[in-house]
Amino acid sequence: MKIFRVSLAAFAAVIFLSAVPGFAASFAVIAPDKSELSARFADSIISSLGSAAVDRLAAETAFGTLGIETPFNQTAEDARRAGRVIGADVIVLIQAEVIRRSAFGRDKYFEAAAALYVVSARTGRLAEWFLVAAEMDSEKAAAVALVERAGEVAARVRESGTAAIREDVSINGPDEIPGLVIIDTPSAAGVRAPMPYRRIRPEYTAEASRFRLQATVDAEVDIDAEGRVARIEFTRWAGYGLEGSVEKAIRTMNWRPGERSGKPLPARVLLRYNFTKVEREEP
Repeated sequence: MKIFRVSLAAFAAVIFLSAVPGFAASFAVIAPDKSELSARFADSIISSLGSAAVDRLAAETAFGTLGIETPFNQTAEDARRAGRVIGADVIVLIQAEVIRRSAFGRDKYFEAAAALYVVSARTGRLAEWFLVAAEMDSEKAAAVALVERAGEVAARVRESGTAAIREDVSINGPDEIPGLVIIDTPSAAGVRAPMPYRRIRPEYTAEASRFRLQATVDAEVDIDAEGRVARIEFTRWAGYGLEGSVEKAIRTMNWRPGERSGKPLPARVLLRYNFTKVEREEP
């Protein structure tokens, strides 16, 4: 079970707003890569969202002041900062491009693809990542076909963003294990960190491989005194199914619990996974 931190102020604000009749989440749809196709697609989604969307140019200007170097591979803290600066409940990041493809038994074609990151601005968590694509015989036609899907994408964004806000409202904060120590802090002096008996490398997903993604995923993991995984929280996300891949690997591994003076104890450790596509060398 994933549990995410919510500050008392943010939590109270969500409760208050949700109690107001007719309250609806606000969405900031932005294109940090500043490509023409990303901007067109974002504007079409904003048009479909109507009054629920904030002005894109204003949101992108505010986002730009934060100097986030990897907007599609942010930390949760960066995402919370962005939410405060922009003033929206949900941030939707869009990265769209047209790629020339080829396949066995098929002539070369063009794929217009957009990766969408739906982020809770209050907790900074990645609520949903999904990919939308259109294939056509020309670059222009592929781009047009992608933009024409904005209506259905907006409906999905609205649904997942609203669900994320509702889920945030139901979260009371991390249900910490009594006696938990956090590795690499003063309270963990003399503690041997939890370790897996056998390390398992998370899968580099097919989606990530297809787009040659290079990214980092950070996860805070609580291991109880019995060596069981009690909690996983992603403090840096990347999309493309990599969070699910990391969680599966962490939960599959058998863990030796933390230990102090020969006695097991619950501990929290930060795990970092770097993903990159490794090209095979030609013989």
